[in-house]
Amino acid sequence: MQPQVYFGGYFELETSHGTELVPDDVIGRTVGTAAEAFENYVEGKILDLDEVIEHKQGWLGRYHMPGFLDSTSWSLHKSEELAYKELAEMYGS
Repeated sequence: MQPQVYFGGYFELETSHGTELVPDDVIGRTVGTAAEAFENYVEGKILDLDEVIEHKQGWLGRYHMPGFLDSTSWSLHKSEELAYKELAEMYGS
């Protein structure tokens, strides 16, 4: 698995699995939208389907396996350097 870190847009939703992040390029939207539109993009059940989810910007990071669908969940970080450091601490590499 390799770290994947970039600065970009995302949406943050509260689900039964905790806070989940959805990069805007995954859903193809860059404006706030109803949480219901994200049901197919999160693992947990969205807690408030009527909530309007605002578009945000930040450093996103995850581990992924190039050429495969395997990857960890996205996480939010304060900087590029911290993203690499925190991912390594979280996943032990």
